[in-house]
Amino acid sequence: MPQRLRGWPMRALALLGGAALIAVPASAAELSIWAVPGLYGFENTACKPREGRATAMIAKPLCPVLEGKGQVIAAQQFVASMKRNFPKVVEKFAAQLPNDATPRAKLSSGLIASLRLTRATIWTVNKGTSVDGFLPVTLTLDITNPATGEVVFTRTRSETGEGTFLAATAETEIAASLPAKLSTMIESLVASAARDWHPERQVATVIGRAGDAWVVDRGRANGLRTHDSIGADGRVTFAGPNFAIVQPTLGEYKVGQTLERTSAAPAAVLARPSVLTAIVQVPEGYSPTYLAQTFEDALGAKASLSPMPVNPGFADLRRYAVGEAQMSSSDDRPLPDYVAAVSIVHLPSGRIASNIPGVSIERHAAAVFVSLIDRTGRVVHSVQGMGRIQDEVSRDMRFSAEQRRETVIRNALLDAAAKLATFKPKNLELSVAVDGKSISIVDPQGALPLGQEVTVLRSAGRVGSVDRVYFPVGRLRTSEIMPGGVSARPDDVEPAALRKGDLVNVEYTGSGLAWRRTVGRCLEALIPRLDDRGSNPVPVASSAADAFFSANYAAPVRRWDVPPALSDLKADFANWSRFVPAGTFTADRCYVPVIAVTPDAKTRGYSLLAGYTLFEGATKITGSGLQANLTPTLIPPGTPADQAKAILDQDVALALLPLMERAAKSLNSAR
Repeated sequence: MPQRLRGWPMRALALLGGAALIAVPASAAELSIWAVPGLYGFENTACKPREGRATAMIAKPLCPVLEGKGQVIAAQQFVASMKRNFPKVVEKFAAQLPNDATPRAKLSSGLIASLRLTRATIWTVNKGTSVDGFLPVTLTLDITNPATGEVVFTRTRSETGEGTFLAATAETEIAASLPAKLSTMIESLVASAARDWHPERQVATVIGRAGDAWVVDRGRANGLRTHDSIGADGRVTFAGPNFAIVQPTLGEYKVGQTLERTSAAPAAVLARPSVLTAIVQVPEGYSPTYLAQTFEDALGAKASLSPMPVNPGFADLRRYAVGEAQMSSSDDRPLPDYVAAVSIVHLPSGRIASNIPGVSIERHAAAVFVSLIDRTGRVVHSVQGMGRIQDEVSRDMRFSAEQRRETVIRNALLDAAAKLATFKPKNLELSVAVDGKSISIVDPQGALPLGQEVTVLRSAGRVGSVDRVYFPVGRLRTSEIMPGGVSARPDDVEPAALRKGDLVNVEYTGSGLAWRRTVGRCLEALIPRLDDRGSNPVPVASSAADAFFSANYAAPVRRWDVPPALSDLKADFANWSRFVPAGTFTADRCYVPVIAVTPDAKTRGYSLLAGYTLFEGATKITGSGLQANLTPTLIPPGTPADQAKAILDQDVALALLPLMERAAKSLNSAR
C-alpha cells in the first residue's frame, strides 16, 4: 500500500560552537573531505544489544532490513551524494597530498564526513483489521576534524513515513519501506547540508610579545578560544576578548606575520561559551544520543551557549585517519566551558471519560531538568522544561501512544533549551596577593569555591592596537577560607614568580557562596536518598530535587550522577583527568530531599510537603520545608486504577515542582 510521507524540516543548527576550528595552512578552497563509506549508529542498539547506553533508537523489526546489504547500499549512496554535492570529496583520507607530505600536513589537510542513523522506530495505532503505521527516521551528517575529534559541522534530518496496513503484515510492510525512506533522506540531507557548508579562511596578525609568547589581534570575539590551534603549529594559551596569546611549537614569530586557520562556523557562534550535553536520566526505550541531539539543536539556535556535539562512533574513524597519516595525533579536543546535565522524566499517560458521551480525555506529560555545571564541577544554573498535551478522543480516533510520548518529551526539551538560552555569566577579575610564601585571592563576592583551579594573568599593558593585554603565568588552586577571599596554593607557579597586579579571571553568575566547601546528594550504597513521608510516590521528585537544590543553595553543589554520564568521553578530549565535572568527589555536606503526598479526608484532596535536610556526616545541620494543598482532577467512577493514578501523578507533579523549588531557595535563610 502506498505511503504518505510527512517530512520534518531540516533542523536549523549546523554550525556548533566549541568545536568548529580547523587550524590548517591551506585555504578553505583546498580543504578536502573524506566521505566514509559506512552507516553508523549501530554500536549498541536493539540490533546489536550490549551493556551500556543505547547509541541509537532502532525498532527490532527494522534490524534485518538495516543489517548487511541495507547498510552497504546506504553507505554507497552517501559517498556518491557527497561527491555530487560537496567540493573536494576524496576517495581516501589525505589522498590529495603528495606521498612525501608530512604526517601533520596530512592530518590538518582534510576532514571526515560520516553518516549516522540516530533513530528508526515504528509507531502503530490499531484500527481493528487495519493498522495506521508510522516510520520516524532521523539521520545525521557529521563533519569532523580527524586531528582532534571535534565535530565541526553537523546536520540532522527527521522524517516520518506513514500509511495504513493490514494488521497481520503491518510491521513487515513498514520495515520494507525503510530502504526507500533512507534513500530519499540521504539525498535531501546531503544536498541541504552542502548549501550551508561555507568554511572561511580567517587571518590573525602578530602584533607583539607578552612574556615568552606572542600576541595576535584576534580573540574570543573572533572565535579564538584557549587551547585552539592556529597557523602551522601555534597553540592559543589564552584568549581575551580582542586578542589572544599564541605559543608556537617550533621557532618564533615576527611582528606583522599572519597566522591562518579555516573555520567551519561563524565567529559569533564560536565566541559563545561551549557546553557539552550529558544525559543523566533517560526514559525507557530512548538513546542518550538522540535526546542530546534534540536538546543541542534547540539550544544552539538561540542560546548564549554553543553546543559541543560528540560523534559517538568516531573513535574508530579517527584511529584510521591517524594511522593513514602515519602519526599519533598531538592535537586533542579542548575541554568544554560548561556541562549541561539533562534529566528526562516521562510521566505515564492517563485516560478518563469526559462529560460528553463517547468522548474521552487523554493526558500526556514529560518533565526535563537541566543543571548547568562549570569547570569547577559546581552547578551554577538550572532550568525546568515541561511538555503537556491533552487530547479529546472520539470514536477511538487517537494518536499513537508512542507519537504522543515522543512529542511531550521533545516539547519539554525545547522548553528547557529556550529557558537555558537566557543564561549569561559575567567576567569577574580578582586580585592575587602574595605575602612571602602565602598566596591569597581577594574574593568578597564569594565567586570561588575551595579546590578550584585558576589561571593567573599578568598585564602586558598596551600591545599594538590592543589597550589591555594579559598573558598567563601559571595556575593556582584555592585551598582555605580567609576574610574577604580565599588562600591558594601553587599548582605550577612559585609564589616568588607572582607580582603585584596579577589577577585571575572567572565567570560569575551573580550568586555568591555563603559556604565554599562541596555539597552533594546524600547517598546510601551509591543510591541517592529520598525521604518520602507520604503514601503516593512521586516519579519526578528525585530528579527535580537535584536540579532545584543544586542551583539555589548558596554553596558549590555538585551532581552525583554527572561523572558516570561523562565516563565514555574520556578519549574524546584533551586533559580529561583535569576536567573536574567528570571526576568523583567527596562532599563535605550532603542533602536529602523530603516529600510527602498524603490524602486529606476533609478536603478530599491531598496535602503536599516539599523540603530538604542538610547533613554533615550523620549530624543534621539544618532543614526547611513548605506545605500546600492540592485539589486533583475529578476522576469519573469506573476509571481503571492505573489510569486514575496516571492522572493523579501528573496533577501532583504540576503542584509539587514549584513547591520543591521554593523550598530549596528558603533553605538559605534557614542556615
